[in-house]
Amino acid sequence: MKTSKYLELREYLDTVPVIETHEHYTSNTERYSDCFPLLLGYVKSDLRIAAGLGGERVIEYLADPKIPFRKRWECFEGLYAKCRHTAYARGMERGLALCWGIKEISYSSLCELNERLEERDNDFFCRTMERFHIKIHVADIFESRFFAIMEGTDRDYTEISRFAFPLPAFHRLYQYESIRYVEELTGKVLPTLEDYAAAVEELIEKAHAWGAVCIKDQSAYFRPIDYGQPTFHQAESVYNRLVSHPGETVGFREGRDLDDWLFSRFLRKAGELDMPVQIHTGLPDRVGLYEDRVGSDIRAANAALLIPTMERYRNVRFDLFHTNWPYMDEALYLGKNTPNAWIDMCWTHSIDPLYAVAFLKRAVMTIPSSRILGFGGDSFVMENDIGYLDLAKDNTAEALAELADDGWLSLADAKELAADFFYRNPKDFFRIP
Repeated sequence: MKTSKYLELREYLDTVPVIETHEHYTSNTERYSDCFPLLLGYVKSDLRIAAGLGGERVIEYLADPKIPFRKRWECFEGLYAKCRHTAYARGMERGLALCWGIKEISYSSLCELNERLEERDNDFFCRTMERFHIKIHVADIFESRFFAIMEGTDRDYTEISRFAFPLPAFHRLYQYESIRYVEELTGKVLPTLEDYAAAVEELIEKAHAWGAVCIKDQSAYFRPIDYGQPTFHQAESVYNRLVSHPGETVGFREGRDLDDWLFSRFLRKAGELDMPVQIHTGLPDRVGLYEDRVGSDIRAANAALLIPTMERYRNVRFDLFHTNWPYMDEALYLGKNTPNAWIDMCWTHSIDPLYAVAFLKRAVMTIPSSRILGFGGDSFVMENDIGYLDLAKDNTAEALAELADDGWLSLADAKELAADFFYRNPKDFFRIP
């Protein structure tokens, strides 16, 4: 039963402006032949698990627009029945309801949606953002598109868009092609490691001057985040090997010294520019591959592994993603004790609503409220994002109302905290005027 304080807080949250800390889309200009891209999103992770050992092939089938919609629906329907209770699915359903008035996921309702997809343009996008009071939208996109937008050759974004500089491609150098890419971007030949590092620093400086509000690193999908401190000469030997043998690929173990050294070098640049660094921590949404081990070892993505790095670079502001799910205690520890750590709830609300509620209750009791960034959908389409925002408002209202009902907070204080989490904290964190 929802209390009166919950209901008042939930209603209030629908009026609070929102700054989304992390998304993967910039507009609604991409045209779809049917609505499956709106259905799959993160739901595909649950569908894949529901499908069992052949899950990857099933997802490929569902995502293939060349296969008739009816056939894909028949495949989707049975699997969806096994996971429609998850937060991924509930958020997706809410998004379709809020954006399109879809009351149930059925063949007939989705066929109707297919007929309306032409309405899904940037005017629709902007109206929706305004309707849900989304003021700023920090987008993480692939490096090729990032530079196209920065150079003005890609204008597929709206005035609410802000951008994160995509870092992993510039320190994960396991073949010469990665060096060649930077040479093409900069128009420079980069025979030495110092030449390369300086060229990437120049790219970061240009991005910052252009308006990039942060740096994003999701290397936890590919490697453990316990970055070491190799010497310049250790890193240089790997770089020289790549330059001398351009057809060769080194593995993570062989290339780690270069990876670690470059990451540290670029953190120093981030500190000089006062650019926050967003770090993926906790759950990956797909199975990755580390060298010599199959599958993403989630222990290798625990934010606690970053403590030595954050100690070394105390002038760098770290934005720790996804509330470190499932490592709540470590996230709380970092928020309470690490001056340069902020805990970001992006994606958390749709991964595990109960975890989100529990984290917020404990965070209010343990962490200065300025260190909590309340929402990012981490979504690839607007509809999913809107549904996950609705979940986030539910979770936040529940956590704060329970604390108010218990006498820990006044209702007025709870409202102030809600506005901090969704708007004021990210506004301050990203230095948004």
